[in-house]
Amino acid sequence: MEKTILYQASSGKKVSFVGISLSRVFFTTYDEVSKYYEYITVNVNDKSDRRYFMDDTKNDEIINMQLECGYFYYYQKQGDGSYNLCRKKFGSDKTVTLVEKCSLTDYPVVYANRLYYTAIDGSTIQAREYNMNSKEDKLILYHYGPNDAKAVGVAYGYQYVYLFSSSEQLYKGSCIYTSASRENTIYFENGRWQY
Repeated sequence: MEKTILYQASSGKKVSFVGISLSRVFFTTYDEVSKYYEYITVNVNDKSDRRYFMDDTKNDEIINMQLECGYFYYYQKQGDGSYNLCRKKFGSDKTVTLVEKCSLTDYPVVYANRLYYTAIDGSTIQAREYNMNSKEDKLILYHYGPNDAKAVGVAYGYQYVYLFSSSEQLYKGSCIYTSASRENTIYFENGRWQY
């Protein structure tokens, strides 16, 4: 039950967790002055075994990276300033675009062959499911009119997809197996979950 410091960033750098694979921890550092990201991995059994797993990027070219089952999922900036949600297998140079021109860029969530992400459509904030096998993209859950859409995120837990925002007091969920799931929702209010 002892804490071990695997890496300590220098002043002016922000560390963000990416994922764990075997005995390695993956993370990024962001230099707030020079505006660039470094992609670093450290062996948990030997913290001196530190490597870069990608070349540095600048100016938010790649943001909100996650590692799941040997794949990196992240948002990549396009020439027009929009972001695509992409996937890249660890060790490969090939990037696959899963969703183009994303309206929000919160951290994507992966479960099995499904990718969960948020989007804005008119006055609604949405939790969407992208099936990476069938390429089907469907609406799971929505909420009307958030004041701060960038503060809204998506989560997944035991067959439920959730939309949440601490600034909006929004905690809403829906089961992925319910046929009319986007209308059949649970929400957190007065200290408990209810339908």
